[in-house]
Amino acid sequence: MATPLPLDYKLEILGSGFLVVLRFDELYEKYAPRYQFTRDVYAIPRVDRSWTACPVKYRGTDRDALDNSEYSSVLAELFMEEIAAEGRCIDGLLRDSEDVREVLRLLEADAGRYEPIWVRQLGSRDNAPDGYRFLGIEASYFVGDHFSASCDCMMIRNLIR
Repeated sequence: MATPLPLDYKLEILGSGFLVVLRFDELYEKYAPRYQFTRDVYAIPRVDRSWTACPVKYRGTDRDALDNSEYSSVLAELFMEEIAAEGRCIDGLLRDSEDVREVLRLLEADAGRYEPIWVRQLGSRDNAPDGYRFLGIEASYFVGDHFSASCDCMMIRNLIR
């Protein structure tokens, strides 16, 4: 379970940060069996084709991001919970690239399934770190579960998980 935000928490203090999310190919393979589709329905994964043939490759925030949790069996999420006490991780959003590297290291054999993305709250003036580029604007929950209406409606149906 994620660390709850204090009642006096101001979202403005968290203008940007890193999420560690499933790569698109991993997300596709994880959810394709759920639907059992063999025809196109928007960009929902199909069981009869590879993720490489998918016309839309979702790169947004709602890709099963790791989250800080004291109850997780994932060592990386336990580490994220530890640094949350210092304000370095809030709802899976990591402030520092060094912490991202440590999270990926702690994922061990699963590290290749994940990728870090840098996200910025609309209106924030934080600059993208070196090596990251702007992919667009997504209407999603910045904190919490990073739910994305566009992903849920057209790609990976999260409401029916």
